Amino acid sequence: MTANHETYLLMASTQNDMEDWVKTIRRVIWAPFGGGIFGQKLEETVRYERRFGNKLAPMLVEQCVDFIRQWGLREEGLFRLPGQANLVKELQDAFDCGEKPSFDW
Repeated sequence: MTANHETYLLMASTQNDMEDWVKTIRRVIWAPFGGGIFGQKLEETVRYERRFGNKLAPMLVEQCVDFIRQWGLREEGLFRLPGQANLVKELQDAFDCGEKPSFDW
């Protein structure tokens, strides 16, 4: 920590520990702005998003359902194969940072 208390150095023993730190820090920073979706209670996300309109489901859920309605019904075996791990992680990180990324097909 520096003298002005604005900079911190965090050290992790492993890459996984570092990624967990970064994920947790991002969730805490962005939660007040609608981020931090993954790893928090569904009720918290719904409560936050109700400030912007009375919806039945979080925006992320609506966006996924819209995508499946538009593209998924034409895809054979859509739920048989997992998504690409790096792409899924990028989308999760974007939502956790308060972004609302589009699902490009």
